[in-house]
Amino acid sequence: MATRKKATRKKAASKKKVTTKKKAASKRTAPARKKPILSLTKLVEREFIEINGEPYDLKNLDELSLMEATRYEAMGKQLKDAATGTETDEELAAMLAESGELGRALDLAVRIVLVAPEEVYDFLDDFQRIAIMDVFTRLAGLTSSTEVEN
Repeated sequence: MATRKKATRKKAASKKKVTTKKKAASKRTAPARKKPILSLTKLVEREFIEINGEPYDLKNLDELSLMEATRYEAMGKQLKDAATGTETDEELAAMLAESGELGRALDLAVRIVLVAPEEVYDFLDDFQRIAIMDVFTRLAGLTSSTEVEN
């Protein structure tokens, strides 16, 4: 019987030590933190366009990789240079029809900035692709225009 009492007292004493250690640990406070030198978030708010009544997101300039941004800029310059020699939409359409390379560049540029399924990309014509590029370029602040008309 005496041995049982001793064992019970030892268990109670060891529980008391563990509880005391936990209380002491919880009383410690973390040092006050400074402001972070870099704060990263993944929350991205995107603008969207409608194609056949369905909304599709446009990426933000921040979301593009360096390679995508460089390609997009090069394609925009290529289109601008090609369009400089045309005065009417008909002339531009004829030039786009003759130049398969320019049409592929337009398609790739739209694929870089528009989040949509494959069938949507296939549905678009060159003028719609140009309109999407124009909206993205203006939203990204890559031109002098600061407002996109609806």
